[in-house]
Amino acid sequence: MPWNVKQTELLKTLVTEGMRCSRMALEISLHGDKVTRNAVIGKMHRMGYSRSPLAMPGPRRTKAEQARDNSVKMSIMRKEAKAAAPSPKRAPSIPKEPPYRPTFRGVSLLELGARECRFPRGDRAPFTFCGAPTHATEAEPYSSYCHYHQTVTHSALPPRRSIRPAA
Repeated sequence: MPWNVKQTELLKTLVTEGMRCSRMALEISLHGDKVTRNAVIGKMHRMGYSRSPLAMPGPRRTKAEQARDNSVKMSIMRKEAKAAAPSPKRAPSIPKEPPYRPTFRGVSLLELGARECRFPRGDRAPFTFCGAPTHATEAEPYSSYCHYHQTVTHSALPPRRSIRPAA
């Protein structure tokens, strides 16, 4: 639907009054063709108006200016967050005792019991399994692995390296 001059002028006055977009659509519809809220938002965008109340169109900024402003805002936010956050006091770390490596019993799938480790050995049939008693925790009360194989399979991944070359 093309906007006529009367509707465009009415939209400008309603924007300066700080009216909501749905209310603007209703007001404009009373003075002419039916206009939806989305049509009002689109026209405001094309005219350079913001949806915030009393916002007037200003000169368009280049992408470089926008990026600079965003980086300045982010650095200010980081400094404020760093200043506001108290430095965490770490308790002295107690080195964890590494789990013992169980003897691999080489149990077949049919011989495995309900609470025996199901960590496989080999990549071809016949597969054999660890068979050590499973390690139950609060997080995983029904684990399929012994303590050693659970730490092997659930270890944290190392941090990813950046693909981009350093500048």
